[in-house]
Amino acid sequence: MLRKLHMNKKNILIILLITFFLFFPGHIYSQNTELNSVQNIINPYQEINWENINYYKANLHSHTEQSDGYHSVKRVISAFNLNDYDILAITDHNRYTWPWSNYIDNSFEKKLNITPVNGSEISNTHHIGSYFNDFSGETEPEIEVLNEIHDRNGLAVFFHPGRYQKSKEWYINYYQSYDNLIGQEIFNKNNRYPNDLEFWDKTYLN
Repeated sequence: MLRKLHMNKKNILIILLITFFLFFPGHIYSQNTELNSVQNIINPYQEINWENINYYKANLHSHTEQSDGYHSVKRVISAFNLNDYDILAITDHNRYTWPWSNYIDNSFEKKLNITPVNGSEISNTHHIGSYFNDFSGETEPEIEVLNEIHDRNGLAVFFHPGRYQKSKEWYINYYQSYDNLIGQEIFNKNNRYPNDLEFWDKTYLN
């Protein structure tokens, strides 16, 4: 049956952070040889004891044929389950593909060893991953989307920022305004947007 990991919302938030963020050292050297300087970078994990945490294999951005994916909900769940994933969120575009029991039968569900996370991808604006709430509307702009998620006690993540032409200040403003906006995606679909990771560095540079 579907596995229920014994985690409260704080534990799940940490898993989301680790999944969407990368660990970076306290400083990096500028690649600009003319500057030849050291840039400080904020380490969001400085208080985490890496020797004492549990590690989970998770995918928190996936699609099915309910939006623009190629496969059925059952086939997607089965594929991640067979590849030993601990956690899976189905985040179809502007669609709340939940609960899984609406798409899979009971006999199949009993064979699963994976923890489901309810979510969606709000896509009529900067794409935003929405978790632990049922919002799946086509609201825009970003402030309205984030307000909807916040009012439902959900968590939010900016998806593939490398796809857009936003300044780091634009992102920082939202991070500072919403405590439930917990991060940004840095790797998407075989690194389709290579600037995702680079932009994460820029966002955290002082």
